[in-house]
Amino acid sequence: MTDATLLATNRTSRGSGPAGRMRNAGDVPAVIYGLGADTVTISVSARELDRILHSDTGVNSLISLSVEGEEVLALARQIQRHATRGILQHVDFIRVRRDTAVSAEVPLHLVGEAPGTKQGGKLEQQLFTVTVAAKPDKIPSSIEIDISGLELGDQIHVADIPVSDGVVIALPGDALVVQVAVPRGLTDGDGGEGAEGAEGAESAEA
Repeated sequence: MTDATLLATNRTSRGSGPAGRMRNAGDVPAVIYGLGADTVTISVSARELDRILHSDTGVNSLISLSVEGEEVLALARQIQRHATRGILQHVDFIRVRRDTAVSAEVPLHLVGEAPGTKQGGKLEQQLFTVTVAAKPDKIPSSIEIDISGLELGDQIHVADIPVSDGVVIALPGDALVVQVAVPRGLTDGDGGEGAEGAEGAESAEA
């Protein structure tokens, strides 16, 4: 994974007024913290940060912040956007080390088509993201789960998710990810036909 570079500027003014003027100028207020160092208040280009967050590596992009000549390796967290306009409002950056694992939320993407859905089953996805522990440059942007082998009643659990070496999913292995559920009507219909057939057989014997 290649680091994304982002220019940052130290800021001394705080409060809603200065923050609003900063956003109007195309910047977003932010802070850097972590690894036992002091918290630093900065501003970054909203456009450039948005470009990074919408890249292939997404919100888990490894960012090299250039702060007044100092390089800080960080991940963007606590990304706040305007409720209706979607504009970046504030971002927290956490300092990271390349050789130290961190936690990250990774989206799960289903690929393929489950044969069980053609048999009347209903595809139900229970988990849409998972928390993983990995070194910053090993965090996947997403994890694909192949459902093309799921028949009626089949399930995929966390233990079945394929991950690269060095990536650990911080969830129980038996946690359900996705399944092809058997609809109640389908089960009841089968049972009803069986019961009706048995009743007919008894009548014939009588």
